[in-house]
Amino acid sequence: MELAPISAIINQNLRAAAEEVSNVRTQRTASGSENTMEEFAAWGLGLLLGAAYPRPLRSWFRAIPFIALTAACGTAVTVLSGEWAQEPGFALVDIGQVALAASIAAFARARLQLRWSVAPAHSIHH
Repeated sequence: MELAPISAIINQNLRAAAEEVSNVRTQRTASGSENTMEEFAAWGLGLLLGAAYPRPLRSWFRAIPFIALTAACGTAVTVLSGEWAQEPGFALVDIGQVALAASIAAFARARLQLRWSVAPAHSIHH
């Protein structure tokens, strides 16, 4: 088995994929500043979801609704922005953005709650 033809085929496929991604990104950014606001929508929904979710994510049972809400919010951003019609795969990007923002917000909320609930190091009562 020759490695040269396999590597040539792989390189050709990688170039074609990179060109396709470039074409899709050009189409996606053709509308200008509107896309920037769409990206903020995904991050904003994620931050709200992470800050507002009432339960800590210590088990899979509690994480399943969080994951479902994250997927729903990310997909909603893609559908409402019109990107779904161009490329349904953009939903994965938006879901990832919502998930990252929600995780950051949930972590920050948990750290702040922990900091606020810790008793002071010294006590007034002796």
